[in-house]
Amino acid sequence: MGQLIANVIVSAALSLIFALAFYPGYLTTRFFNLSQAVLPAISAYAVLAATGTWHMPLLVGIVVGVGMTMCAAFVVETCVFAPLRRNGIGRWQLLVASLGGYAVVVNLIAIAFGDEARGLGLMPENNEVFGASLSIVRLATIGVAIAAVAGMGVLLHGTQFGRSVRAVGSN
Repeated sequence: MGQLIANVIVSAALSLIFALAFYPGYLTTRFFNLSQAVLPAISAYAVLAATGTWHMPLLVGIVVGVGMTMCAAFVVETCVFAPLRRNGIGRWQLLVASLGGYAVVVNLIAIAFGDEARGLGLMPENNEVFGASLSIVRLATIGVAIAAVAGMGVLLHGTQFGRSVRAVGSN
C-alpha cells in the first residue's frame, strides 16, 4: 500500500510540474499552447546529445538542455505565435497551430533520435521511504514539484513581474 501511495504522489508531482509550465502562458494568452508539451522532450534529448554525442559532463549537458529548451520556446513564440496573434486569429486557431507545432517537433525528434526509449545510463539506487521504494530521481521529482509551486507563488505574488502577469490575465 505504501508503494501505491508513493507512486500516486510521484505521478501527481509530475502532473503538477507540467501544469505549472502551462499556467503562466494560459493566464496571459487564454489558450493552451500544446506545443509546450514537447519542451521537456527537447530538453531531455539535448542532454542526451550533449552527454552521449558531444561527451560533455552531465551537469554541462543539463545546462545545454535547458538552454536549448529556452531557445526552442523563444523561436516558436516569436516565429509562430506572435505573428499569428498580430494577424488577429482566434484562440481556437492558435490551439490548432500549437497542436501542429507539437506534431512537427515530435516527428523531428523521432527523425533525429529514433522512436526507441533512450537513457543516460544512470542507474539510481532505490531508497526506502515510509515503506516504499523510491529512487533519487523520483524523490527529486517530488522536491522539484514542491519547489516549483513555492517558486510560482513567490513569482506571481511577490514580484512586480508576477503582478504584471496577473494583471494581464485579469484584463
